[in-house]
Amino acid sequence: MVIRKFFYDHHGSVLFEKITQQPEYYPTRTERKLLKKNAGSIANCCGTESIMLEPGSGSSEKVRILLDSLRPKAYIPMDIAGGFLLESAIKLGEQFPWLDIHAVCADFSQPGWIPESIPEGKRLVFYPGSTFGNLQPEKALDFLENLKMFLNGSGGVLIGIDLHKPESLLNAAYNDRKGITAQFNLNVLNNINQLAEGDFDPANFEHYAFYNTSQQRIEMHLVSQCNQRVTIGSVQFKCW
Repeated sequence: MVIRKFFYDHHGSVLFEKITQQPEYYPTRTERKLLKKNAGSIANCCGTESIMLEPGSGSSEKVRILLDSLRPKAYIPMDIAGGFLLESAIKLGEQFPWLDIHAVCADFSQPGWIPESIPEGKRLVFYPGSTFGNLQPEKALDFLENLKMFLNGSGGVLIGIDLHKPESLLNAAYNDRKGITAQFNLNVLNNINQLAEGDFDPANFEHYAFYNTSQQRIEMHLVSQCNQRVTIGSVQFKCW
């Protein structure tokens, strides 16, 4: 099993943004509509002048919908793909010159990910999308515990969780006709090759995604198309 963070090198981040634009991928369109419709109510509930943290911020597209309503004291986008994070933070700053932005390149799945130098004030975590619903229960609890540490006794969490959908809709969302999700899934092999001195050949693997009904989550796999041996560092694996 590949940890999700390895999907997000610069190219993987670009591919994910393309996935969200595909007609089959309903979650982003739906969430954007909800945020636009309820921006005022969200601001009334969450308040303004908060220190706003977004783990896995990517392009920071969704937070743009809320910024004029929430008027945070500072915004902390956090992502593992440093180059993509910097590009996104610069674009966001150009669009919202009044916003104090503190971009943090970090892996929020690991202990100690909380930034040390955070402006004082009430804290708000913004975690949109459906990623939380795909976490194993124990990992979800660990993540919430880390958020609790960040909140430091004040503020709250604005989190997105997808509801159960027909399998046909979910399977289509992760098997788009243009094959962008397949490219995204296969790109993880290129990233592992770079990070861990691997010798994966993506051409020898095929994208396979499906909705796991019993676990109520989407799973993405890479299926070896031949008998092969793959090396990561000094360790060799059999794939078939």
